[in-house]
Amino acid sequence: MSIREIFRKPLFIRVLSLSIILVMLVSFFGIGVAPYHSLKHPTYNNSAVATNYYNPISENQWSPITSTGPGPRANASMAYGSSTIGVILFGGEVINGPNTTFLNQTWQYYSGSWTNLTSSNAPPAMMGASMQYDPSTGYILLFGGMNKSSYFNQTWIFTGKTWSVLNFSIHPSSRAFGAMSYSPSLSAIILYGGVGPDGYLNSTWEYKNGWINITEDSKNMPSMEGSEMSYDSAGYPIMFGGYNSSYSDSTWIMSSSLTWNQTKTINNPGARAFGELKFYLQDNKTILFGGVNSNGPVQGTWQFNSSSNTWTNVQLRGTEPSVYYGQTMARYEANSTLILFGGSSGNQTFSSAYSFANITEYYVIFKESGLPSATEWGVQLGNTFVNSTSSNISILAPTGTQCFNITMVPPGYQTSQMSGSVTVYFEALNETITFTKIPGLVYYFYGAFAGVGLVVLALIVTEVMRKLGKK
Repeated sequence: MSIREIFRKPLFIRVLSLSIILVMLVSFFGIGVAPYHSLKHPTYNNSAVATNYYNPISENQWSPITSTGPGPRANASMAYGSSTIGVILFGGEVINGPNTTFLNQTWQYYSGSWTNLTSSNAPPAMMGASMQYDPSTGYILLFGGMNKSSYFNQTWIFTGKTWSVLNFSIHPSSRAFGAMSYSPSLSAIILYGGVGPDGYLNSTWEYKNGWINITEDSKNMPSMEGSEMSYDSAGYPIMFGGYNSSYSDSTWIMSSSLTWNQTKTINNPGARAFGELKFYLQDNKTILFGGVNSNGPVQGTWQFNSSSNTWTNVQLRGTEPSVYYGQTMARYEANSTLILFGGSSGNQTFSSAYSFANITEYYVIFKESGLPSATEWGVQLGNTFVNSTSSNISILAPTGTQCFNITMVPPGYQTSQMSGSVTVYFEALNETITFTKIPGLVYYFYGAFAGVGLVVLALIVTEVMRKLGKK
């Protein structure tokens, strides 16, 4: 029977025939009713993320610190105190166009939060002071610094609550931007160089409950400011870079005899000064970040391996912080991270803060069951979205509990596990997602309703047209 013949039949027969045709069409082809779940998001196919999903992956990563803290500043001083003191940030300058304001605020970073500890007995407003924790006393030591009119030569200690000035008859000369670090192997704080009222300095001082001039023991070094000092895996002071009319790319290591030795290294971060150099406990390496040279701020995170005298450009997950003039960094031993704060672009200062950590992540392996081979499906875990035609989707995650969502369900299939949570311990985790095919009866049921709806609409239109034809 042709379509033309159907329309020549009485109205009832026409309606019945059309209903059957529409129900069959909608039922078998699923017009407009096939379930399909797909969230709009960035996706990638992970058919081969790693050769062995059961091996953890360790990656270095910079992460923004979002807690409200100190306002914008550059050339501040920062040091880690103890498990109870946390990281202490002092002083700095605020640049607003041609105007500069010096600060004497004291801030504490502890357990992810900033606290203002500024007191009336703090050191004068300054920038460029050298600051370091002294394990022998449990206090933070601060020396030198400068502001618009003065260089300082006072020695201050911070006890965790208050500042106190220490009076020594023998002490380093007034200076700012000297390099300072504690040395576990020497059980002393070492101070080198800086700039003072008479220019660049090359003196080296040792602090053990008092100042000792060891310039002669350490041999005469080049006069420089802005060198960065920390200690290496052997516990001895290591120093890199500096400035004195030109930028240095030299690496120096102090021996047990208090002698500075220039070290020939494999690779080199490049000439710079005013970078940040800190020993990172988790990797047992010394980490260098940023600095400036004649072309401006220098991008890059480097690590030094003292056993091989090798500098290596650190491979990072994600992006690293923008590099500014006058950033400051400290090691936060409580959770094995480095804390970076502030800096300026030359005419503006910033309050951005970051943490650096080596994060070990483990694979969560989502295994689908019930889909035909090479069928695309998708999962979200944390902030990571993955679509794949493989039966397994593997996503790296740190330890802890995270939520997941199934973001793509193929047409004609369903799952009762559209969302859930997984808890990652110190090993890979398997999570099975079961898909089931939506039965044909369901399609027929949906199709029947859709078909009846279309038939009713057709009847209404037919009846209206019939009545209009009689007029």
